[in-house]
Amino acid sequence: LMYFSFFITFAFAVMLSFIVSFKDFAKYFVNSILFLTVFGILTTVVFRGLVFVNVDKFPVLINSIGSEFIDLTFNFVFNKEYYLRLFGIFREPGVYQFFIINAIFLETFTVERNPLHRNIIISILSLGMMFTFSTIGIIELALYVMLLIGINYKYIIGTKKRRNIFLAILGTCTAIFVILMVTNSDFYWTVQPMVMKLFQMNESLLPRLESVFFNAKMFIKHLLFGAPVETILYGVEHNTSSTTSMFAILGVIGGTIYLAIWSFLVQTYNQTLKGKINDKLLILTYIVIFIIIFMSFNTTSLITNLFFVAIPVMAVIDNYEYAQSICLKGYGKIKSVIRKEK
Repeated sequence: LMYFSFFITFAFAVMLSFIVSFKDFAKYFVNSILFLTVFGILTTVVFRGLVFVNVDKFPVLINSIGSEFIDLTFNFVFNKEYYLRLFGIFREPGVYQFFIINAIFLETFTVERNPLHRNIIISILSLGMMFTFSTIGIIELALYVMLLIGINYKYIIGTKKRRNIFLAILGTCTAIFVILMVTNSDFYWTVQPMVMKLFQMNESLLPRLESVFFNAKMFIKHLLFGAPVETILYGVEHNTSSTTSMFAILGVIGGTIYLAIWSFLVQTYNQTLKGKINDKLLILTYIVIFIIIFMSFNTTSLITNLFFVAIPVMAVIDNYEYAQSICLKGYGKIKSVIRKEK
């Protein structure tokens, strides 16, 4: 049944492709995550005091490790008044960041929308990402902002006036951050562990490293057809590396298919920039988007999530001819190399 669940995710994506185009799917996806993010920010941050004053009026759920959450239907608030992290409807902020960063990329490169509306949506989603206080999510967001600056260099800081506006916004954001760190102890003790993860071995980093090494070992051992799903999922306490898990479970062919469809999605994003930036920057842009996207699902296990498959598969189906041309080009290059060696 675990193997069957992999098939179902592909079948679900194919079925959706008959109902909506990838652009429409992207718009629905972004709008859904936007709604959850706005609701989450309002209930976790803005009206947090009101939620806790009326906590007895809402259901309180207890998860498998004994943590209590206030059930607000579209957001689950950790039942500690000092805890500011945004969970949304997901099991942890580390999963939420996957949905937010993919919504940001879909809004940036796929959804057709008024530029002003797009900027507002991306700003809200970015704010939501910040309130997840997910270390990997914040890194992804920082890389995304640097990517936008690189792509829109002339528009953002091309003139002295725009450069001054950009620096003023950056300075204001930095000042707000420092003031919150100094004056708000809840904010400080939420940010501090997130930052410390980057500089020392911890209970978050160690399992992630362990899962990569374990998956790599099992992949080498079961190179062609992969190891049993159960062996991979439960071989270590927390198997958080989705990409290496797929290679370990499905072997070299199945793992390569997953890698290829996600790489193609990155290429469709990058293709929208062709002609707008020079070739060197285009290559750099592809690398940065690739890193961000692959970071998003390699710090938490998402291999059984429908959208882990649906997003890239629908992109391939909707751009079938383009995908086919890339495969043919790749096949042609491999053939020419073989001929030269002969």
